Amino acid sequence: MRAITLGKIYIHPMRLPIGRQRFNIATTQETSPPYRRGKGLMIRVFGDWRVAIGVWTKSIPDEETALMLAMHGRVDNTMFENGRLAERFVRKAALEKVAANADSLDDEWRIVDALGLLEDVCCECGEDDCDGRCDEDGGGLIR
Repeated sequence: MRAITLGKIYIHPMRLPIGRQRFNIATTQETSPPYRRGKGLMIRVFGDWRVAIGVWTKSIPDEETALMLAMHGRVDNTMFENGRLAERFVRKAALEKVAANADSLDDEWRIVDALGLLEDVCCECGEDDCDGRCDEDGGGLIR
């Protein structure tokens, strides 16, 4: 949903799981130009509907950075030294987040393509050029 902007102040509705808290601190990241980032307050109105009210604090220079900030994406080197396995889990989480929050399938594909999340990776060895050599069934590539 698009934010309504009045100068440096913004307001936008959103749906979140029902919780006990009426007020939450929140950040907002635009995923379309001008890619502004803001800090504000999220107020539960009724049920799972909330309204975010805040102030734009800075502008992000490019779309890729804005999308990664919006999804809280990062590459973590916790599993292997080169981060391949950890990168796959981060990629899968990012794909799920994009699918859950995209307004349409076209938007989802645009975002996924911009982030490069559809690169092939072998499920056995973590290499992207394996061609199924390590899988006896001849498959092995996952997305």
